[in-house]
Amino acid sequence: MRIIILLLLLFPSALAYEGWLLLGENFTEGEMVFNLAGASQSRDTVILQMNGTTIVARQKETIIKSGYKITYHESRYNATYLSEEEIDIHKPDEPYRFRVAVSKYTPLISAVRTAPVEIEYGSSVPVKLVLKNEGDTDLQVYYVEEVPAYYSYDGLVSFVKDGETSTQKTSTLGKITWRGQIKVGESVNIEYSLKQIGHVKDSLNIPLGKGSYSYSYAEKDYTVELPDSSIRIMSPLVVEVSIEKPSMAVNDITECKLSVRNTYSASVKVKNLRINLPQNVRSTGTVFDLKGTYPSYFWSGTLAAGQNRTFSIPLKAQITGKGSVFVTVDFEYDVYSGIDTKRADLSVELEPISAILDLNTTIVSAYDPFIVNYTLINPNKGKKLSNVKAELTSGFFETSQALFMVLESGFPVKSGHFEVKAPWVYETSQLVLTLKGSYLSENNELFNYSVNRTITVRPIEVSHIFSIEDAVVVGKDDSMEIIVNLTRLMPSEPKRISISIMGSDGVVIESYMLSEAEVLELLENERQTVSFTAKPVNNSTEDYGIEISYDTANITVYEKRFAKYLKKLKEENGTVGGSGINALSEPHDIFAKPESGSNLFETFKGAQLPRAGIGTAIGSSIGLIVLFMIIYFLFHGSKRKVRFENHEIQESRDEPVKEEKPKIEIPKPGKSLEPLEDYIGQCKKAGISMQDIRTSLLENGWVPEVVDVYLK
Repeated sequence: MRIIILLLLLFPSALAYEGWLLLGENFTEGEMVFNLAGASQSRDTVILQMNGTTIVARQKETIIKSGYKITYHESRYNATYLSEEEIDIHKPDEPYRFRVAVSKYTPLISAVRTAPVEIEYGSSVPVKLVLKNEGDTDLQVYYVEEVPAYYSYDGLVSFVKDGETSTQKTSTLGKITWRGQIKVGESVNIEYSLKQIGHVKDSLNIPLGKGSYSYSYAEKDYTVELPDSSIRIMSPLVVEVSIEKPSMAVNDITECKLSVRNTYSASVKVKNLRINLPQNVRSTGTVFDLKGTYPSYFWSGTLAAGQNRTFSIPLKAQITGKGSVFVTVDFEYDVYSGIDTKRADLSVELEPISAILDLNTTIVSAYDPFIVNYTLINPNKGKKLSNVKAELTSGFFETSQALFMVLESGFPVKSGHFEVKAPWVYETSQLVLTLKGSYLSENNELFNYSVNRTITVRPIEVSHIFSIEDAVVVGKDDSMEIIVNLTRLMPSEPKRISISIMGSDGVVIESYMLSEAEVLELLENERQTVSFTAKPVNNSTEDYGIEISYDTANITVYEKRFAKYLKKLKEENGTVGGSGINALSEPHDIFAKPESGSNLFETFKGAQLPRAGIGTAIGSSIGLIVLFMIIYFLFHGSKRKVRFENHEIQESRDEPVKEEKPKIEIPKPGKSLEPLEDYIGQCKKAGISMQDIRTSLLENGWVPEVVDVYLK
C-alpha cells in the first residue's frame, strides 16, 4: 500500500507548486511528481519537506541530505500521480512536470564538525572539520561554509594532511572555502577560527554557519549538508538579584540583594544599572550607593576584571498581591556592548486569622447541650480586618449561629461562645464541628479561614413498650387496608400511639392515630390487631414501611418494619386471587427521635427483605396436594369421611382400623401469618375441603383477603 504525503514547494519567485510524494511502506523509496507550470526551468529552486526534514534541490541536479538522494528526471507527459483523469498533452497550457526518485543513500565522504559549546564575550571560536573518504576511489572534495552572524573571519584556513599542516588564504566575503583531493581511507582536517562580535543580550545560543561539501562519483555530482550546531556565548557580567523573603505577610520587612560581577579579562563599563520595585512593597531606610527614589534606583561605574559589586535595598510589604523586582544593565567592554536583565518575584499575603475552638467537653449524649468557646486572633500587626464573619456549622449539630465583627489592629483578639445541642444518633459517632468565616483586608480583599474540632456523641438508651409482630397491606380498587399486629412488651402507659404507612422512598402515605378505646384495649391485651385504610398508590406493588410511634419519658419512640403487600385481583372465572411478598421475619428496629422527626425510612437498618411472594405459597400448597394424592393412592380402595368440629379431625375407614383424631389448632389473627400457612397445609393434608377451611378461619376472625390468598 502506498502512502501519500503532501509536500510544500517554495520558489524564490514566490510561486507555490503542488507535489505528492508516494513512498513505499518502509518510507525509503518512492516517486514525486511536481506541477511546475509557469516556472523557469533554469532558475527555480525546489524545496522538499520530507518527514520534517527540509531538502533543497535544483532541477536536473542530485543533492544528498540526511541520507536521502534526490534525482530528477524530465517527464512532460506523465500525469499519473497528479490526476486520475487523462490530460490532453496537445494543449498549449499543459503544465510542466518532472519526477523525483527518492532512495536511501550513504555518502562516500563522512564529515564531523566540532566547536566549543560555550565561550565568553569577544572570544575566538576554533572550529575543526574532519572529512574522511570511506569510498572505493579517490575523490575531489569542495567544502564551503557561510560565516554566521555575530562572528568575523580572518580568511585563514589550516589544512592538515598526512601530519603536514598548510595554511591557505581564502576569500573573506562571508564564506569559508577549501578544495582538494582526499584519497581512499584518508582524512583531512580543516581548521579555522571565528571571532565573536556584536551586541548580545545576556547569553545566547549562536548558530554556526551553514556548511556543505560536494564531490563527484560515477559521473554524478553529490552535495552533502552538515548538521546544524550552535555555541553559547556568555555575558562578561554576571547579574544576580534575590529577595530574602519572597513570600511574606503585610508589613513584613525583607531585603532585596543585587550583585554585579565582571568575569571578563578586562574592565567593563556599566553605563546604566536600573532597579525597578513593584507597587506592593516600598523601600525603607537609606539605600546606599544608588541614585533615584522609589520605585526606581540607578547606578553607573566601571568594574575591573573579576570585580564584584553588591547592593542592598530594604523593603516593607504594603498590600497583598504579586510583584517582581526588575534589574536592567547596559554595559560596554572593548569594542563590544551588551544588555542583561534579571528579575526576582515576590508575593505579599495577609496572614490568616488564627481561630481556636475550645470545647467544655468532648463526649456528650444525644440531645445534650454544650458550649463551644472560640477565639479569633488577627496576626497582622497594624492592620484592621473588617466584616469578620464567624459561623459554627455542622451537618448534624443543631446550630447555625453567625457572628459579624471587626478585628481592630489595636485589639487583635476576639472571644465568645456558641450554645450547641447534640443531635440524635443511633450509635456512638465521631462528629465534626467547623468554625469557618471570612474577612476583608484594608484594600477590600476577601479571605477565608476555617478550623475543625471532633466531638463524640453517644446514643440514648431507650426502653420500648410495643413491637410490631407483623403487618399486611391489602390493595383494593379505591383504597388500601393496613393490618398491623402489635405485641405489648412491658406494662406502661404511653401518651399517644400513632401508626403510619410509608412508601419505599420514606414518604408517609397515611398516618392513623389510635383512639382512646383502641389504646385501652391495646394496653389490656398482650397482642392486638389494628387496621386502618389509606389512599391507594398508583401501580404500586412495592414494599411498604409500617411505623409505630409513641411518647414515653419525654422521648418519642419509633419502630419500623416492612409490610407484606397483597393485591386483590379478579380473575376470569370470577374467583379472587392475590399476589404479594412475605412479611419481614427478621428482628425489627427500635429507635428514638425528637418529636420533629426526620426521614425515618432512610435510617431503617434491617436485613435484605425476603421476596418469596405468593408464588411460594402456591408452590407449597401444590406440593402438599401432590403428597396427599400419593398417600391416597397408596391406600387405594379405602374411603374416609372427614368432619371438622372443635378443631379435631375424625376419620372412619371401611376396614377395621384404629380411629385417629389429630387435633389442628386454628391460629389466632393476633399471631404471625406463618402459622396460618402451616394450618392450611395440615388441613389440606388431612383432606379437609377448601370451603371448610375458609369457613373455620373466617369464624375465628381472619379477614377474607388474607385467607383467600393462602387458600389459592
